[in-house]
Amino acid sequence: MKKLLFVGGERPFLSSIQKELVRRGHEVVIAYDDEEGLEKARSEHPDLIILDIKKYVAADYALFKELKLDEQVNHAPIVVCTPESFRDDEDDSQLDGADGYIEKPFDESQLLAKIEVLLSEPSNKAPVKKEDPTDGKRKYPRLKKDVIIDFKMVNAPGEYQMGKSVDVSPEGIKLEAVCTDQIPVEGQFIEMVLKGDRPGEEIKVLGQIMWVQHMRFSFNTKIGIKLVFLSDGDAEKIKKLLK
Repeated sequence: MKKLLFVGGERPFLSSIQKELVRRGHEVVIAYDDEEGLEKARSEHPDLIILDIKKYVAADYALFKELKLDEQVNHAPIVVCTPESFRDDEDDSQLDGADGYIEKPFDESQLLAKIEVLLSEPSNKAPVKKEDPTDGKRKYPRLKKDVIIDFKMVNAPGEYQMGKSVDVSPEGIKLEAVCTDQIPVEGQFIEMVLKGDRPGEEIKVLGQIMWVQHMRFSFNTKIGIKLVFLSDGDAEKIKKLLK
């Protein structure tokens, strides 16, 4: 018997396919939204995850990336159910690493066949460790105070949002913020302005998002960012900011 986790999708379809999979001897767990999906992926330890992706819903992409990076669950293959013709869309790159794709609308038998194929394959996937851009050898000590950081995604519409640092080093930043206008996704480039205590003390830097963690009991999101194209001068400014 294998355990399958379905995240998202229409309730009548989920009820129908659950009955068929249970008839075949499998256990089925259903999560109706992304937050519940991540929670059940961690608690239920499924052998296979079927993730319903809604076009242009950033939270769905973020959940996919979180599942691929989370060491508790990233051993499980993921089948992505995508909108029709989605595989030819530029957003497809955000789903690199999926173990299978099913285009919607699809026949139930197609998904069942894909599930049986993946369940029959031996699992040799080792957990993937998240890269923490502020770990490793440090040129400077950890931050002892909060630094206000204005940020926005590169080439994204909208205004800068405000967050605060959890940790800063010349290698990377851990940022915490309430993300409203722009939802961060792993792999995106992000513009940031680090603000010091003194008027006009600002450092403009560019980074790439390495991981995203949505906090369970608040609206905050933690973002791990690797700094890129950092000049020696900006590294020295960060050093002074840390004092």
